[in-house]
Amino acid sequence: MKKLLIILILFLLPGCGQIPLSGGTAISENLKLKAPIDKILTHAETDWIVKKPHGVLENKGRIITYDYITDIQPTEKVIFQQGEIYSQMFQVSDNTFQIWGGNRPHYYKDAIGKVFKIEQNATTTIEAFAEQTKVSFFKKLIARATDYPPSGDDGERYVVYNAAADWATAHDALTGTGVSDTAGTVIDVHTEIYLSKFYINKGATPFDNSGLADDAYISSASISVYKESTGDGDNDGEDYIVAVQSTQANPNSLVVADYDQFGTTEWSNEIDIGSISAGYNTFTLVNIGTNYDQISRTGYTQVGWLEGHDHLNHAIATGANFLSFYNSRYTGTDHDPYMTITLGSPALPVVKKGEIIWFD
Repeated sequence: MKKLLIILILFLLPGCGQIPLSGGTAISENLKLKAPIDKILTHAETDWIVKKPHGVLENKGRIITYDYITDIQPTEKVIFQQGEIYSQMFQVSDNTFQIWGGNRPHYYKDAIGKVFKIEQNATTTIEAFAEQTKVSFFKKLIARATDYPPSGDDGERYVVYNAAADWATAHDALTGTGVSDTAGTVIDVHTEIYLSKFYINKGATPFDNSGLADDAYISSASISVYKESTGDGDNDGEDYIVAVQSTQANPNSLVVADYDQFGTTEWSNEIDIGSISAGYNTFTLVNIGTNYDQISRTGYTQVGWLEGHDHLNHAIATGANFLSFYNSRYTGTDHDPYMTITLGSPALPVVKKGEIIWFD
């Protein structure tokens, strides 16, 4: 399952019970909408982008992606802020919580308090979507538009500098040469030399931590990402991935001007690319400040990702070093990046014998 599951969905397979298009052509089963139109929350016409080697992106046409409310009720305890009907946060244990990455929710609470999972990024063709929704869809969409969060995860992408003549040009640039497509399903953290040209990709994954209490005391935190692929062409000890701060201007949008908005202070441990395994890999966050001060309690925590040579500003000598991991646009939720936070109580100060001051 590479890059885009769209590849599988868009093949027209013969099937029974097909819906006829207005032009007489039938809609195959795999292009039918996965939910009634009153459960479709948002949709967008997007490019079908496939990433090829050396940062080349191929546009294979336009499709429709949409989010919808499923009939699946989660077994986990979902945390909703007061008055909210959407959430990205659930309770793992008494003091541990998990927040899904991106800026689209994973759960919906209906008028009587029942909670259902939201499926993101289902796909179909433009023609099939138009035929199955028609005018009635837009009337229903208006009813939801006032309370559904912004559509898309434009902040959860990667910004690139491609084909620089020298390392300094690629590393020190204030502006990138491009940003990954909004329909892309991976974050590609990447450093490469190819035909004497340098390539650098910096990843961004915002996490909405507004569900935490303003005074939450955090005893530990981590971020888990699901490997799509890796490359370790320059295995020189600087071939690692690390989390840093991203100060992109808008957590809901990543643009070329954000290329220089990635810090160097390590927010996590370094993981050697050669040690990255299949499935989820967990980065343990560093306690910065007195109480994990880098984690927002009121909004987005903006996490950036760098490969070791980019982080250290040491030119890569050969090949490509990278980690590509799935973002929240990948179909379903079992590959999404997530942050785990364990809450605790601040330690009481230790008072040594002889340091007690008595007041009469």
